Amino acid sequence: MGLCERPEMKKYSVIAPLISIILLVIFMWNCDSYRKHLDLGKWYHNKGFLDEAVPEFNTVAKLKSDSRRAHHLLAITFTNRGWHDYAIKEVVTAFRSHPCDDYYKLIQIIKEKNKLEHRQEEPICAAK
Repeated sequence: MGLCERPEMKKYSVIAPLISIILLVIFMWNCDSYRKHLDLGKWYHNKGFLDEAVPEFNTVAKLKSDSRRAHHLLAITFTNRGWHDYAIKEVVTAFRSHPCDDYYKLIQIIKEKNKLEHRQEEPICAAK
């Protein structure tokens, strides 16, 4: 055995590819799971099952923390439920990961919708 052929090196040359394969499988499973939850959440949302859509989009946000799409969809779902404070929190998260005019405009729309809904709760004429 020469100086360059150490037994430890052979062991690592076998282990390194195995670790790479295991990490790839975990990554692929996670991506597949991410996509399934996203698709299921969108299906629930489109069918009007908003309460069922929320946990799916939350799972997507947890599996892929940089998913501005999940935060955007949560913001839309929360807005449709009338949960404007939660909606603003989610769209701000999306805006921070990807600043753009669309997210800024969505924040303004949700804030305006929140104001309008609170105005509707106030009496139009005060009784004298």
